[in-house]
Amino acid sequence: MNVLPNHVTAAARILVVDDDDDTRSIHAEILSLGGHRVITAADGEEAIAYALHLAFDLIVLDLCLPKVDGIRVIKELRSSSLAHSTPIIVVSAGNEPMHAEALAAGADLVLEKPCLPHELQAAVRSFLDQDRSRQGKKARSQ
Repeated sequence: MNVLPNHVTAAARILVVDDDDDTRSIHAEILSLGGHRVITAADGEEAIAYALHLAFDLIVLDLCLPKVDGIRVIKELRSSSLAHSTPIIVVSAGNEPMHAEALAAGADLVLEKPCLPHELQAAVRSFLDQDRSRQGKKARSQ
């Protein structure tokens, strides 16, 4: 018998990318408290390196990053075999054209900074639940 509520998802590996130490730590803590395994990166170059060598269930990404900006990170990941379908949630204080560019580059969702903890948790849960639902349907059809 399953005693976990329906909205509880199993631990996922999540990459949190933000150049602001406080924001990166807060997002990582919010997701860790939700039971997820979180890896953090402080710039776009580090994010690409992680995402091209480790499989992540989801990526939380700022757009204004040193070394490589978030839009380029999204484009690099969407063109890679390992991360091409990994959900990317952008959390950024950028303007509307920047957010539209992120979505056009392949981001799945844009949340405005500052983002409330429950907004981030709900967005992450939604994408992870969608992914698990797709995996369950695929397993049942085999």
